[in-house]
Amino acid sequence: MSVAHCRMATFRPYQLQRSKSVSTRLVRASFKALKYPAAPRTWLQCPRSPLTTPRPYQPPSPFTQRLLSTMGDSATPEAPSHPPVERSREDGRERKLLHFIYDQPNRDEIQGNPAKVLDLIEEFGKTYHFMNIGRAKGKFIIDIIEEKKPEVMIELGGYVGYSAILFGDAVRRAGGRHYYSLELNPEFAAIANMLLELAGLRDFVTILVGRSDLSLDKLFSSGHVKHVEVMLIDHYKPAYTADLKLCEQLGKIVPGVSVVVADNVLYPGNPPYLEYVRSTVEQKREAAKKGPVQAYDTTNLPQRSVGSFMPADATPSFELTGNPNLVYDSKLVKPETTRDAIEVSRCVGIQE
Repeated sequence: MSVAHCRMATFRPYQLQRSKSVSTRLVRASFKALKYPAAPRTWLQCPRSPLTTPRPYQPPSPFTQRLLSTMGDSATPEAPSHPPVERSREDGRERKLLHFIYDQPNRDEIQGNPAKVLDLIEEFGKTYHFMNIGRAKGKFIIDIIEEKKPEVMIELGGYVGYSAILFGDAVRRAGGRHYYSLELNPEFAAIANMLLELAGLRDFVTILVGRSDLSLDKLFSSGHVKHVEVMLIDHYKPAYTADLKLCEQLGKIVPGVSVVVADNVLYPGNPPYLEYVRSTVEQKREAAKKGPVQAYDTTNLPQRSVGSFMPADATPSFELTGNPNLVYDSKLVKPETTRDAIEVSRCVGIQE
């Protein structure tokens, strides 16, 4: 679509009448855009639209750079030759994904096949960037599921259901009982439910809509989940540490049982979370002397992480103390094919 066509879609009728150099075809298309503004894709395809303006490459934070330096030169990525498109919540890519998958001519073959649904999400993701954990990092988490064989698995941040399909299927194959996905956005949750239905996992995966801390409290108080066996954290970055502390102070992190996996710890990065799970008991006890935490720790977090999905001034729903006496064996796991990594934290003991 030409730039002229995009601009024509924003003209008023009197402007169109004064434009003598525009072809009849463009005039008709412009009147149609005026009459049905929601129908055409004019605004999304305009070359100057802010939705398609790429963001400049942002190097990793100083904390992440120090972490990468300990892993060798091969772990340090270069700036991408084609910067990624800025993530927008207004371009409707999630709804387009749903239509793309449900419009497939072989939908009967896709029904009940989680792998084929995942393949279609990845295929669509070649056009639109999606916040999916991907197969490379996902393989390490599936290995943990096969090792631990959890009765119940929890994920914080479900988006459109990619991880719920990937790991929900793995938990079911490992003999598990249920999978809980916590998602803030009700529209994303509805789309995820439709994809879970198509994948044949709707009766195995339950999506809880709302803030993660409130949903966790509800999930534990209801008795549906006795403690954390395997939990994936992949949601609002400032809430990583806060939600883990909530699980700790509720007594749901159990030594020898609980494994917590955090995504995106290198890109965009989460220094406060890595510092917490790698701290000694003495360091955590010293920090706890300052009193309950009433705000998210955003130290060294990228601004786009702080302002995404929740207001930048958002605060936890509970005063948080955590349990500084818990001991974690926490390690970074980075696939060779990705820039990002996951942090796998196993609770191995409690120090009195």
